[in-house]
Amino acid sequence: MRKNLICLLLIAGLLFSLAAVPASAEDKAVLTGDGVNLRSGPGFQYEVLGCYAEGTEVLIIDRSNAEWYAVTVEGTRGFMHSSYLRLVGEEPAEPAETEEPEPIVVVTEPPAAPTGEAGYINAMYVRLRSGASLDATILGEYNRGAALTITGTAGEWTAVVINGVSGYVYSSFVSRGTAAPETTPAPEATPEPAPEPGDETNAVLIKDDACLFEEPSFYSTIKGSFNKGERLTVTGEAGDFYVVNIYGYLGYIHKDNVSKDEAGGPIVIVTPAPTPAPTPEPTPAPTPAPTPEPTPAPTPAIEDETNAVLIKDDACLFEEPSFYSTIKGSFNKGERLTVTGEAGDFYVVNIYGYPGYIHKDNVLKDVDAPEATPEPTPAPTATPVTPESKTGYVNADHVHLRSEPSTSSAIKAVFDKNTRLTVTGRSGEWLAVSIQGYEGYMHGDYVTLDETPEPTPEPTPEPTPEPTDGEEGYVKGNSVNLRSEPSMNGQILGTYNSGTKLTILSVDGDWTKVIINGIRGYVFSSYVGRGEIIETPPDPSDEGVQMAQFALQYVGYPYVWGGKSPDTGFDCSGLAYYTYTHFGYSMYRVANDQTRNGVHVDASDLQPGDLLCFYSGGSYVGHVGIYIGGGKFVHASTYTTGVIISELSGYYTQRGFEARRIAGTSKGGPGD
Repeated sequence: MRKNLICLLLIAGLLFSLAAVPASAEDKAVLTGDGVNLRSGPGFQYEVLGCYAEGTEVLIIDRSNAEWYAVTVEGTRGFMHSSYLRLVGEEPAEPAETEEPEPIVVVTEPPAAPTGEAGYINAMYVRLRSGASLDATILGEYNRGAALTITGTAGEWTAVVINGVSGYVYSSFVSRGTAAPETTPAPEATPEPAPEPGDETNAVLIKDDACLFEEPSFYSTIKGSFNKGERLTVTGEAGDFYVVNIYGYLGYIHKDNVSKDEAGGPIVIVTPAPTPAPTPEPTPAPTPAPTPEPTPAPTPAIEDETNAVLIKDDACLFEEPSFYSTIKGSFNKGERLTVTGEAGDFYVVNIYGYPGYIHKDNVLKDVDAPEATPEPTPAPTATPVTPESKTGYVNADHVHLRSEPSTSSAIKAVFDKNTRLTVTGRSGEWLAVSIQGYEGYMHGDYVTLDETPEPTPEPTPEPTPEPTDGEEGYVKGNSVNLRSEPSMNGQILGTYNSGTKLTILSVDGDWTKVIINGIRGYVFSSYVGRGEIIETPPDPSDEGVQMAQFALQYVGYPYVWGGKSPDTGFDCSGLAYYTYTHFGYSMYRVANDQTRNGVHVDASDLQPGDLLCFYSGGSYVGHVGIYIGGGKFVHASTYTTGVIISELSGYYTQRGFEARRIAGTSKGGPGD
């Protein structure tokens, strides 16, 4: 009886001692290994949020999972493997080198020659180690699809050979067979080979999307893009850039992206900036050639005229005539370029001084479409503006409204076909116009004037007399068309967004006859609201309004592919990234990934500060902008326009978009 009582007391004491360490207690710890990954979930299959050095302090917030602890590192929350964490105050564990904690039974030793079953890596950032243990040396890091040969197993580890290097990979990251090819081939930014034995890295990247340039200049060719936490070797300096070697790639990375190790310093190998080789003159081929045409001269002669136009958005300019080649830039529909030759399925081109190759599917040459003409050259001498007062509409897509009657003046906005306007004057071939609240100039070739005060005659007389004073109403949806007759076949007189005021004249079946901005026409009745819409003025303290105003200050800044700051300029996702991170939100960097930030909102419920993600075919998002209210948005559009304000109508609504609300969502969400 006494023995039973003692046993019960011992068990109770043990349970009490276990309960004394709550699963959610916050404890300080330090990392016991170098290059430890912080992951988004409790497992090796989760996304890597960051990579940290030995000795980094960590705050443990949950130890209920003995293998993976929930932690916070430098403000970022995630999960780390418990084997790399030592609580502050604990005695360091005995060195593991003297004795292996548990024997490793290798069923099949990796042979010198790779003979075994074919397989591949099925996850990102997977490490090849020298032994079947997390304490073993890292021999390399590989991404999804990397081919390997399976030579054996060792517990939870698989013995493999990758690129001639033998080692071990955690078994859950290995699949047997051959990896399925990617549907859209794209060059890998991070190469697979590990550094040569003996080469020691001496620096680390401290920012995401750090570009590796071919020369020490933001205008140089981009050879690849790397992320925060990746190791590299600095071998010299060139102005504001470091000369680097990262995963075997040589080039230049801006110093703002790099932190050199304090101990040891850089390897003393000063490599001067390379002198670029002269580019050969172009030799256009009259017929398609089996071999690539030589690269044209980087700057066309002054008298050279563009002879083609892009007909698709996000058309990539490649360094070589191949989808696997380095991407030098991305351009949009309507931009002009010069075609100097052909190379298989690619044209040899020069666009804004950038030479390279663009796939033929993206280009329409002028000889194939005589009606496509470049924006006319302004008259050599200024012509006084003659006052006029007429109405009309834009007769083409992607037409520029400029600050002066000249193609060299600033672009104030871009409008699409059928947008209504008022002509207030004329200066030579240019028209002074007022269009949706903007004042500026459009070339006369892109404007069609109304022949009569009414845009179109009434199709048929109304059965009842038309009232002189109609009922007040408003548009209930976005991108609602005003048509010349009560039919889907009627001419589109204008496109309007939710909240636009109108006057209701009569109802004809499913259509309502209305007047919008002085234009008489028909709107499908389900898009017409009766009465006065109560418009609440934007609250200056609202975070979304502040986001929109923050982005608006960069209107006029240049478009730079890969740019995400005022110092370098912006691309479309770079402007969104810079704006939202300024307010403390964690964002993905690429447009297609930014659709995962924030929460979905309907197009009818847009508010200033919402992110607009425009589709470029299927479900792929190739362009983004920030909604500013009033049916307009700000975005980094093209190399020609830079950052501008555009109407959320016409071309932009036809391509479709996903709206995401960032303001008010979790600031520690995706994108860390």
